[in-house]
Amino acid sequence: MTKKTVRAAYTDVSGRGLYDPNNLTRTQVVQPQPKKRVPPEQTHAENYYYRKQMEAKTPMVVVLTDGEV
Repeated sequence: MTKKTVRAAYTDVSGRGLYDPNNLTRTQVVQPQPKKRVPPEQTHAENYYYRKQMEAKTPMVVVLTDGEV
């Protein structure tokens, strides 16, 4: 038994011309990609976790930036 291979159909690009930015209509104008947003410094997951632990009255240790417990 032989397996039939499936290949994607190639599109005909012979009718396309070269890219000419001066020949674009109003609907074909290429829009620049928006810049990626910087992720937030603190996520809501941290706040949710802290609140969940406080409501459950789970013992926690808080370490300050100077190392004091």
